[in-house]
Amino acid sequence: MLTVLIEWPTGLAIIKNMIGVENLHKSFGSQILFEGTGFKLNPKERIGLVGLNGHGKTTLFRIIIGEESPDSGTISIPVK
Repeated sequence: MLTVLIEWPTGLAIIKNMIGVENLHKSFGSQILFEGTGFKLNPKERIGLVGLNGHGKTTLFRIIIGEESPDSGTISIPVK
């Protein structure tokens, strides 16, 4: 499974989300990449995406930018 590490900066006033992922599910055949995954990234936050080869890092980015669709769940990205 994929692990998302989020560093929460101290003293940051969070106004609105930059990217939100809620209850994301994605699998290829019997291989489950994401199951109930959710996170929120806010402006100026730093994250690390960690996982073995084939565990869904690139797939997650492709879902976020709209190149692939999740099996279920929502991705929200505010429009400027």
